Amino acid sequence: EEEIKAWAGSREAQRFEMKGPKEKFDGAPFMGVYVEMIGFKPPVYKHEENEFFLYYWKLKKQWIVGRDWKTDQGPCMFVESEAPTPDRVQTYWNFWDPDLNEWSYDEDIWCPKVGAKTADENVEQEMDAEAAAAAVTKSAQEAERKAEEAKKKEQEKGTEGHSDSNASTSPSNEMEIDGTGEKKEGKKKKGTSVDDVDSSSGAKEEGEGADEKVSSNEENDSSAAKG
Repeated sequence: EEEIKAWAGSREAQRFEMKGPKEKFDGAPFMGVYVEMIGFKPPVYKHEENEFFLYYWKLKKQWIVGRDWKTDQGPCMFVESEAPTPDRVQTYWNFWDPDLNEWSYDEDIWCPKVGAKTADENVEQEMDAEAAAAAVTKSAQEAERKAEEAKKKEQEKGTEGHSDSNASTSPSNEMEIDGTGEKKEGKKKKGTSVDDVDSSSGAKEEGEGADEKVSSNEENDSSAAKG
């Protein structure tokens, strides 16, 4: 009992709302919000306006809606389930149908927790989260694309500047090329240069002088022989 009181005092009372089709349960006194009675385990919930209770009966493993939570007699509704709370029930609720004077069931009866989001609301929230994540991803991709474009433009600008620098130094390159051409041309005309022509002419004259000298000597020798 002390443990139950300590456990109960550590949290707020839970609230569940019994719902069903309006055409069947409109105005039914046992439909509506049930508030937890702190200190009971299994839990007991009391209707916030009428004298009805929502409670779990262990012996039958049933959730029951009735006027006396201390007994399983005279229920208005019940469902066979071992769910720890009424919002987790996965089977159909049975209710007493006064028109038919018998028990009937309805798959549209349910008992959600007050303040909890429905499945549709959860799906909508998940979709919103996915859309937000997609928007963030798209924004990041756009920023990355712009950064790449800026980088590309900077590279192109640097390339253009390098080309302009090469163009500004092209005259000296041409002069070097022309100078190199002159040297190459000079090498090609080396055998026919003025100096080479003069040198060749001198050598030729020296050769002719030597021949004349040899001829003169030969004539002198011949004259001497004849004498």
